[in-house]
Amino acid sequence: MPMSGIEKRRVRFASISGLGREDLPLAAEIWYEDIIRQVWSSRDVIKVALLLRRYMSSPDEKLLSVNYIERTFNLDVRMTLDTLRQMQMFGAIEAFSINHNMLHASLCLSLMQRVKTMEMRARIIELSGARAMDAFLSGETPDRWLPPGDLAPASNSDETDHSSG
Repeated sequence: MPMSGIEKRRVRFASISGLGREDLPLAAEIWYEDIIRQVWSSRDVIKVALLLRRYMSSPDEKLLSVNYIERTFNLDVRMTLDTLRQMQMFGAIEAFSINHNMLHASLCLSLMQRVKTMEMRARIIELSGARAMDAFLSGETPDRWLPPGDLAPASNSDETDHSSG
């Protein structure tokens, strides 16, 4: 039997009881915000939590590649596993593995975090209307500003001397 799209996800909440799939980006944001406020959160925990939140909001397998994690967050496999163990010890993650150089994780969304998600969803709808909530949850941000130009580092041949001497 082929797996559905949700079954193929590499990072999921262990339980989303009371929430719908459309609530996952908001729940991931609340999960992340709670983690970064914990006294046990190290810089590495914050990096991994950010990575997992990004994946939950916009699933892209490349985010979970061991090579991407090492290159982007400067965390080798050992450091990533140590960080995931710490997150598991403090109840942020239920289980995790790295298979075929890809991270898989089951995140713990507490009852309070689920209630907070429901409250925030209702509050956003109250303040901005249902259309704004749909756009927020889908990640669409038409009013988003980005700086002009390419954000990629300039190659040596394209560098311009900006010194004032």
